[in-house]
Amino acid sequence: ASGVVFIAAADIERVLDAAEMIAGREAAMAKALLAGKAISEVMGADYEHMLH
Repeated sequence: ASGVVFIAAADIERVLDAAEMIAGREAAMAKALLAGKAISEVMGADYEHMLH
């Protein structure tokens, strides 16, 4: 997907930190799935809270 997002300069560090954390967790999850782990194990009970 593509799009445009406007972020206040004062918030950019916090937003980039959060985005990098999410991307890292998603990459680790994809790697675990490719290694054969069950999606229920990879997603875990707290997946919905990953963004908080």
